[in-house]
Amino acid sequence: MTTGCLEYWLLLHYRYIVPPLQTKADKENILRELKKNVPNYSKGDETTIFQIARNYNVAVENGDKTLNNLLAEGLPTLDDTDDRNKWLCGTSLSFSTVQEAIIFLENLQESM
Repeated sequence: MTTGCLEYWLLLHYRYIVPPLQTKADKENILRELKKNVPNYSKGDETTIFQIARNYNVAVENGDKTLNNLLAEGLPTLDDTDDRNKWLCGTSLSFSTVQEAIIFLENLQESM
């Protein structure tokens, strides 16, 4: 899950940011910020997606930082994923959980 738009997750590949993502203007701002790092970005463009993906370790760190900061706002822990997902879907705060899927998959690979 990622709040608001895919571009928020992609922007986390470059820097930690927790902007509002409620309105169309908010999402357009994220797109502008992303294009400062990847000027040729457009949805579905493999070349720019692969360019961005090279920084996935930065995105994992920034995504974790975002979620850790939400604990103070009341985010339930991973112990109860249903409550946690409900809380995340009901919040207007910026977040991404994509990094958790990446970490999970990397751990699976390591255990094989």
